[in-house]
Amino acid sequence: MVEQIEDIARVVTQAPNAVVGVIPWTRPTHVFPGHGFNIYDEDAVMVGTETATATLTGTADISTYVELFGELEKLADFGDEAVAHLERIAAEYRQLARG
Repeated sequence: MVEQIEDIARVVTQAPNAVVGVIPWTRPTHVFPGHGFNIYDEDAVMVGTETATATLTGTADISTYVELFGELEKLADFGDEAVAHLERIAAEYRQLARG
């Protein structure tokens, strides 16, 4: 897990075409996605559930996920702040591994 977190931190600092946001678990929030989703150019949303994957193309469905993403984006930290969170999380995993 530590290596995965460090890889994400590298993307934050080294990949100019990627934007990574981290929502700290301590941040109060009014929204929570019940499942993962990917938005594709506001033409479709791919939704993953416990048992299946669905592709949604209806305007109302897409708008719901675009709005949800916008709310999540407002909660996230980016850049150096995101890296600081990732470094803290990696350190916590290292500590757990030591017992």
